[in-house]
Amino acid sequence: MSLQKIKPNRSVRVKIKRQDCDKIYSLLAWPSRAPQTMEHLESYRAVWYDVKPQSIHQRLEADQMRQANPPESVSSPNEAKLSGKALTVLLAARNVFLAHGFSAATTDMIQREAGVSKSTVYAHFANKETLFAAVIEAECTAHTQRLKEIEFHSTLLGEALTTLAKTYLDIVLSPSGLALFRAVVSEGLRFPKLAQTFYQAGPQVITAMVSEQLASAAASGEVDLREIGPDTAASLFINLVRSEPQLRCFTHPEATASAVQIDHWVNTTVTTFMRAYGCGEKDKAIKGESQL
Repeated sequence: MSLQKIKPNRSVRVKIKRQDCDKIYSLLAWPSRAPQTMEHLESYRAVWYDVKPQSIHQRLEADQMRQANPPESVSSPNEAKLSGKALTVLLAARNVFLAHGFSAATTDMIQREAGVSKSTVYAHFANKETLFAAVIEAECTAHTQRLKEIEFHSTLLGEALTTLAKTYLDIVLSPSGLALFRAVVSEGLRFPKLAQTFYQAGPQVITAMVSEQLASAAASGEVDLREIGPDTAASLFINLVRSEPQLRCFTHPEATASAVQIDHWVNTTVTTFMRAYGCGEKDKAIKGESQL
């Protein structure tokens, strides 16, 4: 049966192959009983779908919408400027992407999560790539803001490092933090700029904050960083803080890090770091004992 001869507003049953999907998309509305979307079909696999062709008027409207929202752009709108519906779609996309990742997520899933029509989704976001970029950038902004809100209640380096490390682990070991890391790393080749944005908003920010504390402590003689400098020392410290806890959470997804575990990891890291670079009397005594 020729698709061009199907009358508008009449549902039919057709058998299609993967290589015909683009042509089918241009002629028909979305399938009524597809598992998610037709993009998940295996290559050259023939399947049956109940579909409903669009009228010429409906196709023209769809073409106008695609032209008004070009899919090449993967820029993210400013969350503060989003309308109510756009923000609803963005929050729904966040839930879907962090739960399923980019590849397994579909605009149908986001539409259902948001409780809006598909036209509403595309009225605010050109495509799935744009939505993914908006979600990642919004999450990165939130993480950066939380890090910059850290307040220090002591001038002692050890206590400042403890505060920074605990806050950082609270972020990266949270369910959303772990999900964000998985989503960004798994799609790093497809979205290299987003991967860079993630690094700049998280690891780079916390490392710069630690470096600032270390530079001040080095100037006052609290630590000796002449061999490596504050930037390298800060990078070493952050990697000590994050590596083991994050790896455990990724390899034991059913378990959640407790406050006691986080305190233990942070205290161990701070103690080890201060033994290596601290210049206080207590640190000198510890170093002397370790050399005996």
